[in-house]
Amino acid sequence: MRRSFRFLLRPTVRQAAALAAFLEDHRQLYNAALEHRRTAYAKAGVTVRYGDQSADLKLSAGRELIAVNPADTSRTCARCGHVAKENRVTQAEFACTACGHAAHADVNAAINILRAGLALREAAQAA
Repeated sequence: MRRSFRFLLRPTVRQAAALAAFLEDHRQLYNAALEHRRTAYAKAGVTVRYGDQSADLKLSAGRELIAVNPADTSRTCARCGHVAKENRVTQAEFACTACGHAAHADVNAAINILRAGLALREAAQAA
């Protein structure tokens, strides 16, 4: 049985502007990728694979894209680094059993992914 949840977002003005910019960037990216696939199929009958588009995007994005292993990012505390399955109270809630840090689970995981990406970038620059 599928359940649906409704969440009411009350972002600040700054958060709303950042979210709108983020969504607009992704909408444009999705539409550009879709148009590229349609054009390639219409002109040459060629199917463009996701992996090919992803590789092209990494080269021409204007931003640095770093592939990060997402394993345990939703179970790791962004404050103290403690990893435990019990840290995920619910799908949306994160509460560290070691230090007591509480946050939205997606925000906590995003911080962990950002840190992992920055660590990979620093390691690559040092090599």
